[in-house]
Amino acid sequence: MFCQIQDTIYADNIEERENAGTPPIIQKVRAALAFWTKEYIGYKPIEILENSYIARALERLLPNPHIWVLGNTTAKRQAIVSFLVHSTTYSSSPHKTAQEAKAGLDLWRETGNTVDKPLHGPFIAKLLNDLFGIQARGGCACAGPYGHSLLNVDEPHSLAFKSSIEKGYSGIKPGWTRVSFPYYMSEEEFEFILTAIEFIAIYGQRFLPWYHFSWRKGTWTFKKRYYNNNVLRGTTLASMIKDLDLHECKEEELLCKYTKYLETAKRIASLLPKFPPQRRVPEDIDIDLVPFRV
Repeated sequence: MFCQIQDTIYADNIEERENAGTPPIIQKVRAALAFWTKEYIGYKPIEILENSYIARALERLLPNPHIWVLGNTTAKRQAIVSFLVHSTTYSSSPHKTAQEAKAGLDLWRETGNTVDKPLHGPFIAKLLNDLFGIQARGGCACAGPYGHSLLNVDEPHSLAFKSSIEKGYSGIKPGWTRVSFPYYMSEEEFEFILTAIEFIAIYGQRFLPWYHFSWRKGTWTFKKRYYNNNVLRGTTLASMIKDLDLHECKEEELLCKYTKYLETAKRIASLLPKFPPQRRVPEDIDIDLVPFRV
């Protein structure tokens, strides 16, 4: 459940604890087919494609002040990006920092915003799935000490996280979101994923009220009742969603579908509060310990 250099917390449920040892027969067959496909295509073409994808992804994401790409961004790496998306709070000052002005980042900065706590990694993964149908991973690393290093978690904070988890609040664990860019991905898919991440970096926090967060499990659940009462009953949002007619797009026209997803998401986000109120933190959790915006 939680791992640090000095100590480890194991799941109480023995079946859950031993689940990782279950022989994955079907998964092994699928893995064998994947290796066969990789050998058939050839390692060199795969390397060229994936190196291109990750280089272009970093070139696109690194300048964005609301996105923190984890790990060494200059070393050669797999076509995988682990990242955090920072939320924003209202600032009375409309001025950019000297660094932002020099970097020419006006495109990504709305007047009156200051960078705040990141959004929860699983929440970003949930939004990527629910808004765009993009599968991503969200959470912490199995290698706990490595996760501590990536997120700069010091010893006092690590012990505080451990204490909260022992009280039953597994959701307090820090983490991130991860996406990959495999060689078989189309150019349209690649551009769509990056654009979706950039969209969430700007509008993601506006969707926080649409989800319930479990402090016990760290999961985000779509509030269907909230959606029915506040969206479907609102003529503007309801008509906006109903207008998403994918039948206009031919099956092979991925770009048409992706464009409609993005346009609809942006139109919905434009009608949501820019700075939604944050939810209450359980009384026995130190609010300053929470590493993400809720």
